[in-house]
Amino acid sequence: MIEHSFLGDRWPFLRTTAAERFAADTFTCICRLRAYPQILGGDTTRITRVINHACPIHGEKGNMSNIQDTVTERTSQYGDFRDQGFISQLLKDGARQGDSWKLMAAYQREAVDMILHKIARIVCGNPDYADSWHDIQGYAKITEDRLPGGPLARKPPCGDSTTHDLIDP
Repeated sequence: MIEHSFLGDRWPFLRTTAAERFAADTFTCICRLRAYPQILGGDTTRITRVINHACPIHGEKGNMSNIQDTVTERTSQYGDFRDQGFISQLLKDGARQGDSWKLMAAYQREAVDMILHKIARIVCGNPDYADSWHDIQGYAKITEDRLPGGPLARKPPCGDSTTHDLIDP
């Protein structure tokens, strides 16, 4: 339990261990913990524990901080990066030869690139890795939603349907 009275009601979520995990689950809180260590009484061990628990990417001992572990895990799912890159570039080069490629909006071309990237991962790595298939569905869905008549469609400026997505905020 944090006993520093300066916290008052401003950060009540920092009073229990469960609440610490909740609070540190955001990048903002991680920045606060690093910038203002007095929030946790200046206890650097405790700050590191909270950050590592909540966000392994930003933590010092988190899952993603050891790059070799990350590479090994990715290779087991997606195959050798050289093979995956070769297949991915072949697929993308082929797509660019299509008659419609130049007519497509940038978001449509990006979706095709990402879907082909995921397909290359599937054929070079673990075809049973559900996340790759799920990602393909996601790229198809966000693209479909932005097509004319879709829920996120916008009118292109000046009637140009090929460049309207280049000025997205």
